[in-house]
Amino acid sequence: MEIGLKYFRWHAVLWLYLFILLLFTVGSYFLYKWGVLKSLRGQKIYLVVCGLVAGSYLAEIYLRLSGDLTTYSEHREGVFVNPAERAQKTWYMTYQPNQVNVLCAGSEYSFERHANSEGFSDKEWSTEKDTNEIRIITLGDSFTEGDGAAADSSYPSVLRQLLQHGFAQLKVTVMNAGRCGSDPWFEFKKLHDLLLKYRPDIVLYTNGSNDLLFDHLMYGGMERFAADSTVKNKIPNHRWLGLYEVSYVFRLIVGVAGYDNTLFGLQDREKNKTKAIHDSKLLRMDYSRLAVENNFQCIELIRPEKDEMENNSYRFDLKKLLAGSDTLNNFTSFDLLHFYADSLHITEEKTKEYFWKLDGHHNARGYEAMAKAAYSSIYPMLDRK
Repeated sequence: MEIGLKYFRWHAVLWLYLFILLLFTVGSYFLYKWGVLKSLRGQKIYLVVCGLVAGSYLAEIYLRLSGDLTTYSEHREGVFVNPAERAQKTWYMTYQPNQVNVLCAGSEYSFERHANSEGFSDKEWSTEKDTNEIRIITLGDSFTEGDGAAADSSYPSVLRQLLQHGFAQLKVTVMNAGRCGSDPWFEFKKLHDLLLKYRPDIVLYTNGSNDLLFDHLMYGGMERFAADSTVKNKIPNHRWLGLYEVSYVFRLIVGVAGYDNTLFGLQDREKNKTKAIHDSKLLRMDYSRLAVENNFQCIELIRPEKDEMENNSYRFDLKKLLAGSDTLNNFTSFDLLHFYADSLHITEEKTKEYFWKLDGHHNARGYEAMAKAAYSSIYPMLDRK
């Protein structure tokens, strides 16, 4: 079905442009036959129209070949996908129990995941806990689940290996509860309702630009969770979406007007940045309260995207995001970007070695770096034990 969909959509676009060209050719024939093109004025207008048509076709070809306006779904799957088609419908970001999933990005990579009976990409978990056992639950999006690497190379898996080596006297269990497409708000709901029964000692959750500038833009904060167990979203339903899908020239035009591939306008995106920071602070307080009530330590990992590592700067104001986090009980924030630069010495030139070139997810080396950062954030807590 996926191959068929890609084939159909690609040819549908091709035939659309051929049909427009055919209409133009037929129209030109009748204009000539009716004598409209015999006058000098008619010829000038016709030449201008020909130039516009030819220019739009050449521009379309150039924009498609350059790939600058290609959406993430087109890069990854070869087809345009309206964000509304994949919006989360229910409260919990989990897979079907015992489901086999394939995390793939075109021809770049393909890795299998096997969900446990709870719907998480990990082995089976037991609610029974040993007296000397330290349990760590990792929450987050695709960078936590480990999209872009084998299951044993995800950051929670590598973190488990590091902890077993560094704290051999402790029984350390790392539980990967991350899910592709999730964000800190979905993960909090999952932790609060589904995961506390496992009695964690430490909870790690990731936060970053994709969560603040994309996921929050689509769903908002805790107000997304409707009383009927559904999820509300704010994804715009533009009448021009069909044209946006088939025409890169049109994407360029709406881009100049302030829209990007989120389909939100510039004003909406800028306005939401302030609310995203505000809601993140409120969420941080919720994590802190939950941690105190259930006797665990919570760590927020601020995770950089590829371009942020290259520029050594976040796309949001880090100081505003972190303001007040040091006053919360059982809670701390840890900045991965500065750890990468200062402790692992990942320079701008080396950044590409930690990400897939086209997809933008970490490769195995990137997840190893992420695990080392998480290990550094946990070390003081386990060292006291």
